[in-house]
Amino acid sequence: MAERPAVFTVAPWGYRVLVPSVVHAMGFRNVVRGFKIVSFASMVGAGGLLFLFLRRRGATDLAALLGTALFVLSPPVARAVETPFFQEPVAILLILALLLGIETGAGWGTLALLSALVTLTKDGAIVLTLVPAVLLARWRGDRGGALTRALALAIPAAVFGPVLRWWWTPNIPRITAERNLELVRVAWEALQRVWEPTAVAALVGGLVPLAIAGALQPKAREHLQRYAVSLVLLVGLAFLGWLNVPSREPVPLFGDNFERLLLYSVPLLLPLVLAAIDRVWPCLGPPPAPGPARGQLIPAGLAIAALVLPIVLVDRYRRVDLQSSRDGPLVLALCRETWRMATRLAGGDEVVLDPESSRFTWSDAEGAPPTRMRWFLREGWGDGAHYDAGPVLMRAAAATVLLPVLAPEDVELWLRMASPSPVALGLAVNGHAVGSWRVGPEETGQSFRIPARYLVRGDNLVTVTSPDGSLGARLLEIRYRRPAA
Repeated sequence: MAERPAVFTVAPWGYRVLVPSVVHAMGFRNVVRGFKIVSFASMVGAGGLLFLFLRRRGATDLAALLGTALFVLSPPVARAVETPFFQEPVAILLILALLLGIETGAGWGTLALLSALVTLTKDGAIVLTLVPAVLLARWRGDRGGALTRALALAIPAAVFGPVLRWWWTPNIPRITAERNLELVRVAWEALQRVWEPTAVAALVGGLVPLAIAGALQPKAREHLQRYAVSLVLLVGLAFLGWLNVPSREPVPLFGDNFERLLLYSVPLLLPLVLAAIDRVWPCLGPPPAPGPARGQLIPAGLAIAALVLPIVLVDRYRRVDLQSSRDGPLVLALCRETWRMATRLAGGDEVVLDPESSRFTWSDAEGAPPTRMRWFLREGWGDGAHYDAGPVLMRAAAATVLLPVLAPEDVELWLRMASPSPVALGLAVNGHAVGSWRVGPEETGQSFRIPARYLVRGDNLVTVTSPDGSLGARLLEIRYRRPAA
């Protein structure tokens, strides 16, 4: 994500461009270190903003410190910090800034800016859960202002994601499981298998029982009136977050995943927890009135810039669709090697792809970099062909390899193949027929010239076809180079 965020389009992480771009700009050779630094700094900042939020909800200094400590020690926070690549630390920092903005009466420009930043970091759906709170915070005294602020919060969250996909990756359809009774059945069966850890996660380390007790107290009434709807929506979002997994088959994720996503609901639970504690230790007073909103032109301009810059800066390199793959080594190898190969080809080097010298098995995935993987093999060579150490055989009537290029220009392709029996094979690039040749038991090499008009900037698809359906042709070598002048 952080090595080249402008061309990392693996859904859903690739569209969360803010944090990888920040880590990339930090310039660390090891980007993991950058993620850890950003994660730690964000959680420290989140603690400070939570303290201020609780103070605005009427908590005393000691009570706000206690609430912050309970937040830090809660299981969702532990889940969030153990894997910084999920970007929860930055997202919760921005969500707390948004909650503080609601409490202090922030104007529409500030809310739009925070909405844009959360959407760039994680998901606009989290922002949309807080729209009811923005409406309810001012509905009685200023309905026009409440509607303006709610729209300023909702529009960036609802619009940016689809616009970015439409502009950046128009060739990659969004994949989700069908919303039908089968999905409900699969989800129910998955929940039955992990209901115990899911139920324990739902307690949020004991905060939920305390929050329920606090909700019965009169001092919690104003907080519930403002945030109850948002709290319910945030819990629902955590429970159903797996619906965003890019897969045509349902992939229900409860237990640990549910616990991690509950992070966003914890700040709204804590005032209720303090209301319960207030029964034995008075620690809550009336919330202070929000102040007047300052000029909104600067934050509104920053919000527009935050939404426009990614559209301008992303590279429309047409990446092959990887959103349905949950295979980390394959994604890593393909993203790194396609760019390296395209750069070499653009520099005039000949690129040789030799399946025999490219051997990387799943057992190598833990310790070795996947540079020797057969990442260039796509459909038609068998399931998991990139991990196969044996001969590369056509197992379908059409088999595809990748041709990454940085700029469309003529490319000379040389293929060396063999077949157990004589067979006529055809060659196409991105659906355009290029030529044909015959292959027999003896190794046969054939050269083709691919016109620039058939290519795009990105991962082009070179497809070998067997018109009569014969299978078993063996791929021995591929060479790409720019034609001699």
